[in-house]
Amino acid sequence: MTDVLLLIATLAAAYAGAAAIALGNPAHRAAVTGSAGGTGGRYARWSGGALLALCVAIVVWRDGWGFGLLLGSLLIAVGLALVIATLTLRARWLRPLAFACRPDR
Repeated sequence: MTDVLLLIATLAAAYAGAAAIALGNPAHRAAVTGSAGGTGGRYARWSGGALLALCVAIVVWRDGWGFGLLLGSLLIAVGLALVIATLTLRARWLRPLAFACRPDR
């Protein structure tokens, strides 16, 4: 059971990291928040990169280098696909993350 929860947490980190990187783009941020203004592009990209690195680190710690790197890259790919689907269908669902990625909060 703990392994399943750890994989779910890793997938959540991959999704949040991919979404944060996407929110670093002004066009995506405007689609999510409704306004083109705002800061935090660099902060969002750095946060997203850190979350993706955390995702890979967790699975490498859990499964070792051989399978961990493969599983980490697959989880990141699934997270990216989910973010693409979210931005396409329901971009407003990423609004809490967009406000969390602001450096001035």
